[in-house]
Amino acid sequence: MAQQLHARSAIERETIVGLEGRLGEAEKALDAALHAVHALLRRYGGSSDGLHTLPEVMEGLGAFLSALSVSVDGPSSSLPCGIARLRERAEWEANQHRSLQDAVEGLERANAALEKALQARTQELDALAREMVHPDEVDRLEKSNKQLEERCELLRKEVKRQREQSHRDRAFQELSSGLVGIPKDSIETESALRAAASGVLERDMLSLATTQSQRDQELRIMRIKIAEIEKENTDLKKSCEHNNKVVIEYTKEIEEMKSNQRIQVSIEYVKNIIYQFLCANDNLRMKMIPAIGTVLEFNAKEKGDIIAANPKCPRFV
Repeated sequence: MAQQLHARSAIERETIVGLEGRLGEAEKALDAALHAVHALLRRYGGSSDGLHTLPEVMEGLGAFLSALSVSVDGPSSSLPCGIARLRERAEWEANQHRSLQDAVEGLERANAALEKALQARTQELDALAREMVHPDEVDRLEKSNKQLEERCELLRKEVKRQREQSHRDRAFQELSSGLVGIPKDSIETESALRAAASGVLERDMLSLATTQSQRDQELRIMRIKIAEIEKENTDLKKSCEHNNKVVIEYTKEIEEMKSNQRIQVSIEYVKNIIYQFLCANDNLRMKMIPAIGTVLEFNAKEKGDIIAANPKCPRFV
């Protein structure tokens, strides 16, 4: 289970690295376009202050370009083609954004599944740990082990005492046999009984020692399993936290890319307007000035300054 989760995390990290690379390329393209437009505006005395009001500028530019596509003909008829190219570019950017958004959603779903699997695994591990390391069970085993050790010690002392008593009895019987003449069969029978009793005590002691050793071995195995489970649980939690951080960072980058895409589309529109304005003759330029002023939302003072500087310019609507 842990290996599968690690494998899925590795696949997700590779996907995130690929998407981050695509984001980096898009950001470089946006920066290049911004520098180009700013350089063009500075070259011809224009201003770049209005490039940051994206929704209003895009709507005004659309209306302006629609008006130009109707009023402009002859050598300037390339404007509709430029509009079509810009629209195709905008559609391509939108498709790219949708595919990136789908990838993000898929990554979020995979991360949710990973979190769910991790939660289930954590619950299983906690239940297993509770079964293996329950405090009452450990106390009971330790108490039982202590009792067994005490019994073993008592049995050892009893065996030692019985052996000493047996040696004393045997010596006494040998001495008595020489003095009193006790029958030989009676002495052998008593010795056999004492030896049998000693053998029973030794077998009990060995059995208790074996049981104690088995329980100690079980405790060692349980402690090893608990350590392994805790380590695996810690690794899974670290992996899940890392994936959550990556998803949050990637979501932020997607939002920034959305904003950059809108800026790029606006820059393309403004670039085309400046290009058409610079390529037009003087009469057509005068006609284009009111439309440009409407799109860029000049105030009354700015419109007055433009009319004063260009007497041939038509009145602003």
